[in-house]
Amino acid sequence: MNHVIQHSEKHQKVERLRRWNTTWLGRLDSYLLHLITLVVVTLFMYIFQRTRVFHRERMKQMKEGAVIVPNHVSMLDDFFLGGPILGLKGVLNYKHFPYHAPEEKNFFKGKILSYFMRKLKCVPLTRGAGFTQPGMLRLIELAEEGNILWIYPEGGRTRTGDIQRGKAGVGLILYRSRSQAIPVYHHGLQNILPIGKQIPRLFRKVDIIVGNPVPLDDLFELPDEPRTWQAIADRIIEHIKALREELSQITGRNYLPKPRVKR
Repeated sequence: MNHVIQHSEKHQKVERLRRWNTTWLGRLDSYLLHLITLVVVTLFMYIFQRTRVFHRERMKQMKEGAVIVPNHVSMLDDFFLGGPILGLKGVLNYKHFPYHAPEEKNFFKGKILSYFMRKLKCVPLTRGAGFTQPGMLRLIELAEEGNILWIYPEGGRTRTGDIQRGKAGVGLILYRSRSQAIPVYHHGLQNILPIGKQIPRLFRKVDIIVGNPVPLDDLFELPDEPRTWQAIADRIIEHIKALREELSQITGRNYLPKPRVKR
């Protein structure tokens, strides 16, 4: 009986997520909020920060239903990166504004913040709630419908400065939706908004590189199970690390984290 109740509640929550921004008025204010945010943050990144983007032309390979998979270093990576990466592609078509998957407890606090999160196409996830939680089911549906997703394969922000192991959840989304994965590596946002800080710092150097789609067809042929999902996540992380090396060769900078000195 308890299982039936939980299943019913999960179904009801998925239905509520499906209704977000579906009316013409809901889509209009969502589009306008996206547009304003994208323009303001893009200006901020190019005027008040020292931002460079390499191989943005690779975004032209992005297909409907693609999942953008960057490394994760600060709480507002989504806002800082969206404009520089997407460019006009993210402005001219509402469907190209990606859906994001923030942690519900951090970003859906109170009616006002929750409203903005809904309008910015955020689907809440609950850490530790498993692969069948409503947010995961909705993200898979959105990718299958041809929407663009923005998922951090590491799950949370890195605490060491290095790229962490990928989480199987991103592999599940890609496997079930048969989506394309577009890797991105970036460095410098951790200096704009370090963990524990709330006010962005100015005139920091930010380097971003976009990768080619990650080849996943061979993994899509494997059984639909956690081991396969994890293999997909691991391959994505390999490509993000390769992008870090490619960016280092382009700029001559070392993006590896400095080893901690024991005191």
